[in-house]
Order: sequence, then C-alpha cells, then structure tokens
Amino acid sequence: MNNFGGNVPREIGNITQLKELYLHQNNLKGDIPKEIGYLNYLEVLSMSDNNLNGRLPRQLWNVTTLRELNIANISLSGGIPKEIDNLNNLEILDMRGNNLSGPFPRQILNITSLRELYLGGASLNGMSALLFKPKL
Repeated sequence: MNNFGGNVPREIGNITQLKELYLHQNNLKGDIPKEIGYLNYLEVLSMSDNNLNGRLPRQLWNVTTLRELNIANISLSGGIPKEIDNLNNLEILDMRGNNLSGPFPRQILNITSLRELYLGGASLNGMSALLFKPKL
C-alpha cells in the first residue's frame, strides 16, 4: 500500500505499452480518467479501495486486452454498460462495494473467459432471473 493522493493523472494514457496498473489502496480521488481507455495493451487494472467516484468511462470497454478488472470499493455509480462484453479476455471482474444500479447486463454472460465475478453490494435488477433459473 502506498499513500498516493489526488486525481489519477490524465497523462496515464500516454504510457501506451503499459500492461499492468496497480493503484489499489491509496487515497486517489475524482473520476477514473477516460485516458485509461487508450492503454491498448493493458491486461490488469486494479484501482480498488480508493476515493474515486462517478461513472466508469465508456473508453474502458475498448481495452479488449484486459484480463483482470478490480474496481471494488471506490464509490462508482450508475450501471454496468452492455459493452462490457467487449472485454472478451476478462477472467476476473471485481466491482463489489460500489453504488451500481440498473439492470444486470446479460452481456456479462457472453464473456466465456470469466472465472471470477464479484458484484456484492450492487443493486442490479434481474440478476437472479438470469443466473438462477429454476429447474422444471
């Protein structure tokens, strides 16, 4: 754990060869910058346990190389967009402890590489109907 504070610099998008970015357990605040969506080789993004907020930038769903996305406990709001299935290499998705709401995006079920999914604390509608169909 470090004690980095302030906003995540927009210039992070200039490190175009970056494969892993670990910024978890700091004192970062503000939004997740859209420039993270310019990191075309990024495989791991870990930003959990910070004071970040707002919505996920839509550019994030263009980083198709992501294998692990850990954005737990950062006070995100809004929903999970249907474009999440663009992340077809995703193995671990941890979004627990956020203020996510809206419909559960059934597109998550199209990510066949997904091994771990953490959504605890989210107020997503329809998740149980998709995941837990009763046997007849």
